[in-house]
Amino acid sequence: MRKYNRYWQCVLSFSIFLIIGQSLNAQSKEDLESQRIRINQEIENANTILKQNVQTKQITLDEYSVVESQIESRQKLIENIQQELALNKESIQQNTSALDSIKLLQETLKNNYRSLLRQRYIALKQGSKWQMILSSSGFKDAFLKWQYYQQLDDFFLQKKNELSSILDDYTNVAEQLNADTKFRDSLMMQELEQKKQLDQSLDQKKDILVSLESKNSELTQLLKKKNAAREKLNIAIEKAIEKALSVNKNTTKNNTIENSKSTTFARLNDKVAWPSKQGSIVSKFGRQAHPSIQGLYIENNGIDIRLQNDKNAYAIGNGKVISIQSVPGHDIMIMIQHSDYYSIYSKLKTSFVTIDQTVSLGQSIGEVNTDKKGNTKLHFEIWKGKTKLDPALWLK
Repeated sequence: MRKYNRYWQCVLSFSIFLIIGQSLNAQSKEDLESQRIRINQEIENANTILKQNVQTKQITLDEYSVVESQIESRQKLIENIQQELALNKESIQQNTSALDSIKLLQETLKNNYRSLLRQRYIALKQGSKWQMILSSSGFKDAFLKWQYYQQLDDFFLQKKNELSSILDDYTNVAEQLNADTKFRDSLMMQELEQKKQLDQSLDQKKDILVSLESKNSELTQLLKKKNAAREKLNIAIEKAIEKALSVNKNTTKNNTIENSKSTTFARLNDKVAWPSKQGSIVSKFGRQAHPSIQGLYIENNGIDIRLQNDKNAYAIGNGKVISIQSVPGHDIMIMIQHSDYYSIYSKLKTSFVTIDQTVSLGQSIGEVNTDKKGNTKLHFEIWKGKTKLDPALWLK
């Protein structure tokens, strides 16, 4: 009996460990799957833009940026799959160990059950339960014999149920192990496919670069125009911020409301909603070397998002519209204040809001303009005071 109890305690402890391990793995697996879905959506958005460019035969810096973004996404996806494969390997090892332990316990229970069957057979061979009770020398002796047989029946039933339960556990773990093995094979196929797609994207990037190098003169002129437009937008934004900062500070009630909104904005763990329903970033924030013109740099105070079906721009948080104006090279610009934060949306065709209007998170504020080449791009910036921030780091 002591030997049996030792086995049972070991398996019970292992079962608790297995349950906790599977719970942690399930949580990590859920996070990785959610991340993989998001990355796949980024890749799909990039594919849509690249297909549009093929149809219009456009080879531009935007296409180069989209391919670069797609390469980064595929690299992240491969890393994601490899992380999930590691979790899967751990789960397979746990379930394999669990099966070995269950087999050991199962054998122990079977031996104990056989022993009980032999004892019961011997007892019945000596006479039926009631014959033994009725042959007692007295009431007390009869009661003790009845109690013994009752305990023996209960113990027999308990071991029978335990054996049935361990068989169920074996079936469940075996099924999970089989599912893990199939999932591992699926992940390995996905990894191979993504590596193949990554090689194709790298080749595509080289081809685009060759095409861009043949247009260096044209690209240089275009970049000059973009820089001039960027400076005009920069001046318009700084003036709007200065005007907002110079507003009468005695309006305590309004300040309290705006500060409350800013707290909500900053409390989003540095993550805010996208200013568009669907889209891909085709131009990043900051200063980057031009891919085909040596010594030339591309400056961007925000990011440019290529839109797909939905061409509207949306407020990234609660706030107040402090500026709406037309900026050469950037069409209509809308600026929303979130206390000491500012979100800027430009290259709009129309505005759905008015100055001093209070807007809420996700509210549609305007329609983005589509250029002559059929591209719909939203230029988006985030400032804190007079400091430009990288919007890509803020977006969910």
